[in-house]
Amino acid sequence: MFKKNFLTLSAKGDEGIEVNLRGLKKGLAYREGAHWIQLDTEPNAIGAGWRIYIDSFKAWKQPYENEVIADAKRAQIKSRIRAALDFMKVGYNTPEDDKVTSASLWSPAPTPSASL
Repeated sequence: MFKKNFLTLSAKGDEGIEVNLRGLKKGLAYREGAHWIQLDTEPNAIGAGWRIYIDSFKAWKQPYENEVIADAKRAQIKSRIRAALDFMKVGYNTPEDDKVTSASLWSPAPTPSASL
């Protein structure tokens, strides 16, 4: 469950996380206790909202930059970021969303049923 901060575009989760959309120059910050990462963002070229480069983080910020972020943890972070953005009702898309969309655009058309 999240709580929204109305002064900033941020949400705090029950698990001790915070997601803060800080704008064009500062991107999106994800904080988990003393650990934090920053993701790149830009205004969405198509429609309203933000383009969130959800895979743009490589490591925690200082002083934890030498800690490895395992694949399972990366997936958890991305899921939590999406949940927080949805909770705040922020319009966004990611490069991952593009892959799903383009894959569905090029899928083969269904074959007609013989029973027609």
